[in-house]
Amino acid sequence: MKKKYVILATVVVLIGLLLFSLSSIAKWYVVRHSEEIIGRRIQIKELHINYLRASARIVDFVMYESNKTDTFASFHEFYINFDPLALFSKNYAFSEIRLIKPYVVISQFGNKFNFDDLLSKRDTTQKTSKDTSVFHYFLKNIHLSGGKIRYIDKKINNHVNLSNLNIDIPSLAWNSTQSDMGIVFKIGEKGQVSLKTNLNNQSRNYLLDIYTRNINLSMITNYLKNYANITALKGVFSSNLKIKGNLDHLANLSLTGSTRVDQLDIHDATKSSIFSVSQIAVNLKQIDLALSHFHISDITLVAPHIAAVLSREKTNIEKFLSPLLAANARPQPVPEKLPAKTGKKEVTYTIDALKIKDGTILFHDLTLNRPFSYDLRNINLRLTKLNQSSTQVPLLFSINLNNKGNLKGKGSLNMKNPKIFNVLCEISKMDLVSLSPYSEYYLASPVTQGKFNYRLSLDLKPTSLTNQNNIVIYGLKFGKRTKDKTATKLPVKLALYILKDAKNKISIDLPVKGNPSDPKFSLKKIIWKTLSNFLVKVATEPFRALSKLVGTNPDKIKEIPYSYGADSLDEDQNKNLHNIAELMRKKPDLKFSFTQYNNVEEEKQTIAVQHLKAQFLKSQKPEIDSAELVSLAQKLSTTDHDFENYITKRSPDATSVGMEKACLTLTGDQLLNNQLSKKMTQRNGRIKKFLTEQENVPLSSFQIETADLRNIPEKLKKPVFKVEVFMEK
Repeated sequence: MKKKYVILATVVVLIGLLLFSLSSIAKWYVVRHSEEIIGRRIQIKELHINYLRASARIVDFVMYESNKTDTFASFHEFYINFDPLALFSKNYAFSEIRLIKPYVVISQFGNKFNFDDLLSKRDTTQKTSKDTSVFHYFLKNIHLSGGKIRYIDKKINNHVNLSNLNIDIPSLAWNSTQSDMGIVFKIGEKGQVSLKTNLNNQSRNYLLDIYTRNINLSMITNYLKNYANITALKGVFSSNLKIKGNLDHLANLSLTGSTRVDQLDIHDATKSSIFSVSQIAVNLKQIDLALSHFHISDITLVAPHIAAVLSREKTNIEKFLSPLLAANARPQPVPEKLPAKTGKKEVTYTIDALKIKDGTILFHDLTLNRPFSYDLRNINLRLTKLNQSSTQVPLLFSINLNNKGNLKGKGSLNMKNPKIFNVLCEISKMDLVSLSPYSEYYLASPVTQGKFNYRLSLDLKPTSLTNQNNIVIYGLKFGKRTKDKTATKLPVKLALYILKDAKNKISIDLPVKGNPSDPKFSLKKIIWKTLSNFLVKVATEPFRALSKLVGTNPDKIKEIPYSYGADSLDEDQNKNLHNIAELMRKKPDLKFSFTQYNNVEEEKQTIAVQHLKAQFLKSQKPEIDSAELVSLAQKLSTTDHDFENYITKRSPDATSVGMEKACLTLTGDQLLNNQLSKKMTQRNGRIKKFLTEQENVPLSSFQIETADLRNIPEKLKKPVFKVEVFMEK
């Protein structure tokens, strides 16, 4: 009998010793044969199995990479408490699952991961039996704390670190109506992520709260290099979102909440900041994927900053986006035609407000003969009531122009048809001196003074455009001519100077109309062509504008007619010359030229007749003085009977050739030429004397000359002084 108890005790002791040492044996076996079992070397410091509590605990577990040196995964402690008796009722029951300080390194190169060798390859030829038995599960106190995940994308050399990963699940059960889970972790040094999930196990509906704070966006820099020449990206992302959905219908979810990006700064290939913004805030009222509807309360950009550089090659923005532009320029494969989908819901959207506050654009133009820099600051813009069917979206905007002018305006957009919009804007007190690099390039002169006001109204429809441009320039002055060889041939400076009124103001009203449906339509080209044509017309027909300064008809000052044979100025000529002298005083930079035109044959004929009339009168009254003689000769008619007899006696063929021809023959070429030259010289001298002595105009303000009378066309053969204006270069 005693022997029986001894054997039983021995068996119990042996079983106890076996169970006590089983943990060490299992640990030894797994560590020693890990490479045979899973293909990786592992390390375990402690393995404890508590048979009474049906629990297991592993301490300081390490699984190495395939190189047997680097750590792939590890944890400080894994604890599980299992209820084996529940298996008899086909239940899996765990009272606690605890994982402390897990650490995983995931590395990727293209489509390959560092854990590919751990994934078993499925044998598709082996048939698996179906087990129709149902097992239920009960899980409690699931806890993960202090976790770390390190992700490495070797292809683009990108690293993402998740730390302080904590997951708490109070309970999970097959028959529970609700499950809750919380996940908290850090991304990078300061990024925080908190996830809370509530799942209704019966309806399969879930609610997910996502809270993020200070996530460093620099981690995505390398991913953007396929699309842009980016060298650095700074900024932090935060959000507070709620997602509602159903596990059986994953596409049917709705999203509400807010997102924010702070201190975003993007650097281009030159390591210069190309775009930055203090804050981008988006408040989501509801995004419903089931209804394909996006409702955004507001989008706000605070202090956006753009550095725009225009060079002869391309802009810095084009250089920045060149990888994306190059990819889009490559021929794309033609997609296979798929059957048309029916019942697809139309995407709808609503944006209650889109706002830009205190924006800045720093513009640099390097295409001129010297660099041009201009700052657009305090940019404020507001769009409201945007949706896919809006026909009138209100637009308000204002901009400070280089600290010395302002632009403000309003308008409306049509979201159904972008070819319909209208805008009314106004520029006030814009400093033109800042635009000197442009005036030097196009006009070969710097602007030394001037303010610019501009009022624009634009109404665009698909087949019609109505545009009104009202320009007012105050106190415009140009400096000395530069050596820029790129200057336009258009007489812009002359036209602008002519357009100045008595108050040194230039006013231009420039209406423009067109048809946007015309393939050749270009608003920029139309406005420039209209403006250039206007300026050319002003420069070539300056007296229309100049006449307003002296209150006269432009025809009175652009031409000064005279009578054949005259060598003095009459009252009308004096009046017109007085008005021109007034213009010289008001426009001291303008130079006036007087060019005498004539019909030589007509005037010779007049001189000959006047000469013969004087001889006739002298023969009648030898004592007559010269002044009376001239007066009587002008009044004497060529059909006077006595005068005709006088000529006929001296030239018997006068009746057949005419009185004028007879007078020409009787006078002779030498006398006619001398008298013609004398009278033309006298007329030039009379104008010069009147302007300098009567009007006190300096000689430098005008010039008087005689046209090349031998070669002028018939149209110009008339007795007139043609007046022209010009500006010395």
